[in-house]
Order: sequence, then structure tokens, then C-alpha cells
Amino acid sequence: MIAGLGPRVATLPLEHRADRPAATLARFDEVVERYQVPLRRFLYGVVQDYELAADLSQETFLSAYRALPRLEGELNLDGWLYTIALNHARGALRRRRILRWVPFVSASHDRAAPGPDLASRVATRDELHQILERLPVEQRACLLLHADGFRYAEIARILGCSLGAVKLRIFRGRERCLALYRTGEDQ
Repeated sequence: MIAGLGPRVATLPLEHRADRPAATLARFDEVVERYQVPLRRFLYGVVQDYELAADLSQETFLSAYRALPRLEGELNLDGWLYTIALNHARGALRRRRILRWVPFVSASHDRAAPGPDLASRVATRDELHQILERLPVEQRACLLLHADGFRYAEIARILGCSLGAVKLRIFRGRERCLALYRTGEDQ
């Protein structure tokens, strides 16, 4: 079991890596199992492409595994993995030179039950998609992580920015979303 694998902050003890590669691999398998779905959901939110998000998720875990021998002491998995994932996503976006976005997703396995208001749900999701697509990637990343349950301090650690910058990005992102939504209603 991974040390400290609680609901929000998990740590991975890194002692005896070179001496016990099988134990490290077993612990890392647990990390992959726990973080694969949330990381893929986060990456999908950034790149808006399921296959690319899956590829980036695999690249994230491969990069993380390769970096294990260079690390020392306890490791904050949330911040470390999400930072690697965001860096891979930024690289993919730079290569494509297209900044795209997806609406917030509460869970990758949630499915809306078919019903009379399914069409309105799809329309609302598409409208949110168009609005979020127009936000800067920094605001999108902050909003997505916040919607995924991360606290401001955790987002700051993951994105490598100040707490004030996170608060400002979330505030401005929300304000911009609301303004774009209101202008869409007027048309």
C-alpha cells in the first residue's frame, strides 16, 4: 500500500529503490491504478482529445517512473504527477498550436440517464465547451483542478505559481465564463 494514500495528499516513500526494484514497481503500479483516471480526465480537459489524453497519461506515468531513481525522500504525488501531466499537455498543445478545452467532468464514468432533458444537457455542455474554449490555458487548468476538488494551495503547488495567482485565475476565469454566457443569451 502506498504511504499516505488518503483522499487528497499521497506520498510515496522512495527509500531502497535501487535495492528493491520489484517493491518499487509494485508501489508504482498502485500509483498508476489510483491516478490513471483522474489524470486522464484532467488531461482530456486540457487537450480535448480522448486519445491524446490517454497517450499523455501514459507519457506522464512513464516520465514519473523514469524520474524515480533521481528523487529523494517523501514525494507529494498529487503535485508531482499533475505537474508532469500539465507539462506534457502544454508540449502537445504547443506542437499542435491549438488551444482547446472541454467542459468540467465530475467523473469519467458518470453517464447521464436518458430522459426528456438529455438534449438540453447536451446543449448546455456544448455551450460550456465553447465558453471554456475561449479562456487562457492557465485559467482553464485552475478551474478544472478546482472543479476536481483541489484546494487553492494544492493548485498553486501543482501549477508552480503563487496562491494569489491561483485565486486571481479562478476569479477571472469565472468572471469571463459568466460574461461569455450572458452575451450568448442576448443573441
